[in-house]
Amino acid sequence: MDKSGKISIFYFSGTGNTKWVAEKTSEKLNLKGFSVETHSIEKINAEEIIPDDFEQIGIMFPVYSSTAPPPMVEFLKKLPKANGTPVFAVACAWLFGGHTAFDYTNQLSENGYKPYLFANVLMPNNINLPPFGWIPIKNGKQIRSKLMKAERKIERLISKIINLEPLEEGNSWLSRKSDNAQRKGADNEDMVNYYVDENCISCGWCVENCPTNNIQFDDNKKPVFGDNCISCVRCYSRCPKEAIQSRYKNKSSSGYVRYKGPHSP
Repeated sequence: MDKSGKISIFYFSGTGNTKWVAEKTSEKLNLKGFSVETHSIEKINAEEIIPDDFEQIGIMFPVYSSTAPPPMVEFLKKLPKANGTPVFAVACAWLFGGHTAFDYTNQLSENGYKPYLFANVLMPNNINLPPFGWIPIKNGKQIRSKLMKAERKIERLISKIINLEPLEEGNSWLSRKSDNAQRKGADNEDMVNYYVDENCISCGWCVENCPTNNIQFDDNKKPVFGDNCISCVRCYSRCPKEAIQSRYKNKSSSGYVRYKGPHSP
């Protein structure tokens, strides 16, 4: 099979930031003559992927306290063995991506892949829960400047991807120290203590779109939340009635601004 110019990007996105980065990367590579596909890992079986069909593979995910989201971790574990397929990895973060892209994708080299680029793209903040209430959430025109900076970063990465030029961002003692501190201190159990308020209309959007099937209807057709939340804040951010709230040390998130994603007008 001719794989010349074929690139497949596999991404996980909670609120849309990483999806936007994947789509922008695909768009710009297509303009350079490549044939690029983007796939949400929620809609594809990793074990059915044939890595040697592609000239390159891209891996993209958001950073959660210097870790990769559990669905992406599982996806990477299930990827079939390759025969030298190059891999570029991009981690999306608000202020700090650290060495996360490297730490979670370099291990693919053990299965025959050749990871060569590990980068971070800074995107708008998407978390506005009680412990982070001091961090402003912006939407629409307010995030244009941030997206423009992200797009310029993507353009710089494109030139490296085209030439298979190695890059390892976040490889410093300070980044590694910060990564380790965040991973040890990560505890989101209280932060994502979700419940629905009286604004819930039982539309089922959260039930249908939870990436870990953590939300189910009770007998009254009201969403209840299990113990498998990964803090992607998708349901919290995108509920059409903003009916999903979080309790943090008895403080409700009612009234907090929700992030609508880079695709919002």
